[in-house]
Amino acid sequence: MRLIFLLSLTIFLFANCADSPERPAPVMTQSQHDAVNAESAALQAQKAAQAAAASVASPSVLHYYCSTHPTKGGDAQGACPDCGQALVHNQAFHNTPATPGAATPGAITPNPVPAAATNAAGVYHYTCSNGCAGGAAAQANCAVCGNPLAHNQAYHN
Repeated sequence: MRLIFLLSLTIFLFANCADSPERPAPVMTQSQHDAVNAESAALQAQKAAQAAAASVASPSVLHYYCSTHPTKGGDAQGACPDCGQALVHNQAFHNTPATPGAATPGAITPNPVPAAATNAAGVYHYTCSNGCAGGAAAQANCAVCGNPLAHNQAYHN
């Protein structure tokens, strides 16, 4: 009995699905879709060109800028003059040459070689003001006593 009931229910459901309405006609034709896609591609190309033009070195690239007001900012970290929000560091500032044409894109600038702590004679550039052994290549604090290192003129002789 159950088998007959399940079989009749299945037939009834499939019979009702056969009478489902046709899919409605599309609102846009294929040529309209193509026109919208072409316009979208043109807008994307225009935005890419504007972004490329904006990335070219210009004196208006800010070192720090407001994320809410991108045209507001300055050369030092601080607060936005309009909303008081903390200014955000702009990495693009470091990617642009100081003067247009000063550096070519993709050019690798060599890192400066740090000065040696001692000269050829073994004399330290900076030595401890307390006379502790050792020294350094730059002004710092003594590794032994913590006092500031003093410039040693004998390094240059």
